[in-house]
Formats: sequence, structure tokens, C-alpha cells
Amino acid sequence: MVQPAMRYLYVLSGYADDGVLRAPSDGPAFEYHRFVEETGADVVSLATLALGQRVVPARLAKALLVQRARLAALVAARAGRYDAIVASGEDIGILVALAMRARRRRTPLVVITHGPQFGSAKFRVVLALVKSMPNLVFACLSQSLATLLSTGHGIDPRRCSAVGYGVDTDYYRSAEGSTEPLVASAGTSNRDYETLVRALAGTDLHTRIAAHSTWVGAAAAIGVPVPDHVEVRACSGYDDLRALYRRARVVVVPTRDVPYAAGFAVIAEALATGTPVIATAGRVLSDFIEDGVTGLLVPPGDVDAMRAAILALIDDPDRAARMGVAAAALMRTRFSLDDYVRRLREAAEIAANSGGRS
Repeated sequence: MVQPAMRYLYVLSGYADDGVLRAPSDGPAFEYHRFVEETGADVVSLATLALGQRVVPARLAKALLVQRARLAALVAARAGRYDAIVASGEDIGILVALAMRARRRRTPLVVITHGPQFGSAKFRVVLALVKSMPNLVFACLSQSLATLLSTGHGIDPRRCSAVGYGVDTDYYRSAEGSTEPLVASAGTSNRDYETLVRALAGTDLHTRIAAHSTWVGAAAAIGVPVPDHVEVRACSGYDDLRALYRRARVVVVPTRDVPYAAGFAVIAEALATGTPVIATAGRVLSDFIEDGVTGLLVPPGDVDAMRAAILALIDDPDRAARMGVAAAALMRTRFSLDDYVRRLREAAEIAANSGGRS
């Protein structure tokens, strides 16, 4: 007998109108695009509350929390219409869990877990209220993050699912042609560009750091004087960023040693384009970098190790190319958007089998 398709609700913590929810024709798709495409899920966001008008002042944290609490209450009220609910992050997922607990809803709930709230005392208090819910599963972005959540917060390991990450491997595909001896880096959140710039001191390696954004200026993003051979300039869009990854012989993602996922998007995108990545081996590692195979890992804040890793790949283009081929193959076979959606659906099944109503 053919089982009917599961009815999903996808909950986005931000404001998402119809334009945001449609996968772009000229840029990468994201996980929610593919999830909705493959499952036919309904989507709610802060736009659902605002009836098409953006009313959330993004810089007012209290107002944003109130709006998310209202959205969580709406999701809990509608929970009975669905076989499973997926929340885009802890910022909305924990609030949804609280609202469902108050209403005694047992619909399976999957919370995509990034980890930035792990160190918060408020998070610990709220988590204590919901962590025993049998219908709640945390879909962690890496195995190390799942382990940290389980051991550090007492969550049943069976409900800390390492779904990993997903990247649009069709858009970020590798390209034919040789690379140039260029070191590239990108992103601003939790970056340790001071270590990278110090590692580059005394070299003449052409380096491009795409760290300047609307919110974070170049000086603030880097934190130390930048030598002439290091260019700090934002990319003009996704195509420009993809071209940077493809040109570079190595992409470096230096991050601070924080207890949550940091730099995962840039690491995944660069690897998918066939460029090896040097990344910081912090407390929470991505599952994409196999040290010495798809990239290199260096200790947090270790300038000498960072410099040695960069020179090792810049000076050995054949080795860098072999790593790039292995990286692109890994991302296509394990970390595509389709793979990610499959693992999210498996997490929903775990929630259902753990006591949630399916």
C-alpha cells in the first residue's frame, strides 16, 4: 500500500515574502528552496504575521523576540494540520517547542541547530523545559555540534541528529581551467582575519578577502593593518563570489574558537567549486574537511600553522588540484541540497518514531 506523502510546515525565523521563497534563476538555491520544492511544504515566516508588510525593526531585539513568539504561537495553533514541522534555527525552533508544549501538541518538530545560543543562560533555562519532549529532534549542522549538544546539555543522543549541511552543487560546481596562486577568503561572522593577515606577513601572496559588508566595514572585519598584497573588497554578488572561489588555489576560512557552527557556508561553497579549504580546527568542525584530503585544518590562532598550510598548497598546485577534485566529489555525493533534504526528512521520521504523532 502506498503511504500518503507527509504534510510539512517549514518555519523561517525571518521575513520571507514570495520573492525570497522562490529559488533564484541566476544564483544558488538554499535548503528551504529545495525542501519546499521536494516536499510541497507550507512555509510561514514573520511575513505571515505582517500580512505582507514588513513591521519588524531588525535592530530591536526585543521587538523581534515578540514577533517570533507570536509566530511560534501561530505554528503551535496550526500544528495539527501537519505530519511534521521543520524550524530554520533555534531562534524560532525553541519558541515553537515551548508553544507546542503549552498546547500539548505532539506533531514531530525538527529544529535545525546552529549552536550560537548554546552559551546563553536563558537558552539553558528554556531548553530544560522542552528537551524531554519526545517529538523534538535537533538537526545539527555537524557531528561535533550534535555531540556538544548531547554532552553539554543532556539531550538524548538519539534526538541530536547530525544532518550536516547542504549546498547548491549545481551552482557551485567546479570549472575547467587552472587556478592562479591566489589566496581567497570570505565572510565576516566570527572570522579571525587577524591570524590570517599575520600569517601572510613576509609573503607576497596575492590575497583577496571578501569581508566588507553593509554592516561590517573592512577595518572592523580585519582588525589589523593590511599589507599591500592583501585586498579587502566585497564581492558584487553570488556570481562574483563563485568566480573568486574558482580562481583561487586555496580558500582560507579562519574562525574564532566558538562553540557553534562558524564559516560552514563559505567552506561548503568553496569545496563544491573544487577549491581546497584551510580552516580553523575549533570546537565545532564541519563534516566536509578531511584533513589532508579535501583541505587542511590548523589550530585556532596559530599563525605559524596557518602560514605553513597556505604555503604548502600554494607551492604545490598538483596537490591542491587533487584535494580540489576530492572536495568537489565529496560535496556532490554527500552534501548536495538533495542529500540535505533527505537527512531532514529522516530527522522528522526520528521525531515521529520517538513519540511524535506522524
